[in-house]
Amino acid sequence: MNKDLAAFLEEAFNLINEGIDKINKNLEQIYQVLKEINEKLAKNEEEEKWHKFKTGTGEWAFSNDFPELKRILQKKKARGNNFVEIDGYRYRLSGDNDRFIQRYPISKAGDKK
Repeated sequence: MNKDLAAFLEEAFNLINEGIDKINKNLEQIYQVLKEINEKLAKNEEEEKWHKFKTGTGEWAFSNDFPELKRILQKKKARGNNFVEIDGYRYRLSGDNDRFIQRYPISKAGDKK
């Protein structure tokens, strides 16, 4: 193979690899943005399943909308502990056949309510 052709092919190969690297970096950035959007949508969808009590304190949801949380609460209930605290809320089962989950914000020392 002629030296000029070999040099040309090597340079073309390097340019293609650089282009592929840039495309991969851009795709990774796009993936991260889409992942964040998906997480926010999932969180919003989950929040829409909670309904405020008329009293204004606490919320309720159908336990079937949160099967993993229901399972955790049922295990706790079986051990004589009827609530669990997660991410600033106290959760417990209620209703016939544990049909509902109630949640209340955990007040921190110094909070005025």
